Amino acid sequence: MALDVKVGMTKSVICRQMEFKNAGDKEDACNYRFYHTILVAKGAIKFTRGEEESPEQKSPIMLFMLPGPIDSIVATEDDTLIFDIHITRKEDGTIDDEPPMSEDVIEYLKRLTIK
Repeated sequence: MALDVKVGMTKSVICRQMEFKNAGDKEDACNYRFYHTILVAKGAIKFTRGEEESPEQKSPIMLFMLPGPIDSIVATEDDTLIFDIHITRKEDGTIDDEPPMSEDVIEYLKRLTIK
């Protein structure tokens, strides 16, 4: 599988950049606790939730994602680039407007997911 994931954080936003080299490359399951946005910047994807598969989502498009499990995100075109955008959260789930810039971004991502 040729998937390259990078994660960055600014003051109040976490962004996961996912580059899919080939159609058929996929990101495995995730389960986010909060609303978030997926920006399909280049190429196209489909995602599955349970038995439901989304229609193909072609760039450029922003997808408003509901909380809960996403079983997979699959590129339907070569060279697909997407960004999964989240608001930073405190341990209790409230929005963190002033996260310390020295905070490890992975710790913030853990707060967004359901174990």
